[in-house]
Amino acid sequence: MSGIVDDLKGCSDDILGIRDDIGAAKQKVFFVERRWSGTELGDGSYQDKPKDRMLPSPRVVEFKHQLGIREGGAVKQGDILLKMVSKNIYPDKADLEFAGLDKNVEKFYEIGERLYRPIAITEKHLTWLILCRPVSGQR
Repeated sequence: MSGIVDDLKGCSDDILGIRDDIGAAKQKVFFVERRWSGTELGDGSYQDKPKDRMLPSPRVVEFKHQLGIREGGAVKQGDILLKMVSKNIYPDKADLEFAGLDKNVEKFYEIGERLYRPIAITEKHLTWLILCRPVSGQR
């Protein structure tokens, strides 16, 4: 199996980018970095850096009205799953879970007009799966 995976590594981003190329990516995903003026999160005022778009666009799976979701499980209503996130472009899991930031910096995923935090990241052969939960206090 690893032989096939190794063979596909070189062209996997081209395959993942087909939705962007033909305009079929339903939702754009952006990285948002927020820096607070104080020494910790929530201390003072904040300023967001210009957003960077995640490319190739991942497939966005929304868990809005799923009857099978039970509270207390790993997935809750309102969560979003980002599928097919390129391991070539984002090779380090820490970059996707926003680890190692300064104490006054936080990062989010912006999907639609809402902000999300990653709560679980799973490695696949050529891609990542990122389970995201909405930031509380949003409309």
